[in-house]
Amino acid sequence: MASLIELPSAWEMAKEIWPWFWGINKIFWPIWIVIGIFILFKIFSRRLEVFIDNKKRESKMKKCPDCAKWVPKEAKKCAYCSKIL
Repeated sequence: MASLIELPSAWEMAKEIWPWFWGINKIFWPIWIVIGIFILFKIFSRRLEVFIDNKKRESKMKKCPDCAKWVPKEAKKCAYCSKIL
């Protein structure tokens, strides 16, 4: 059944909304930049934190050559596979 109400196409609606959106966006573009920088900072600060934690662990631990698990540097025997290090 044909629709009783004729709806405009998405392109026509976008053409009507664009000047209004662009007018608002010209005012708030510094806020968009700050939000983007904040999001990037959160992502990369977490990755940096994980990288630093891994480096700290590597300085205190070593990997067993047999089972590839982390064991303390002072250990004489692997706790997982009982191999002498």
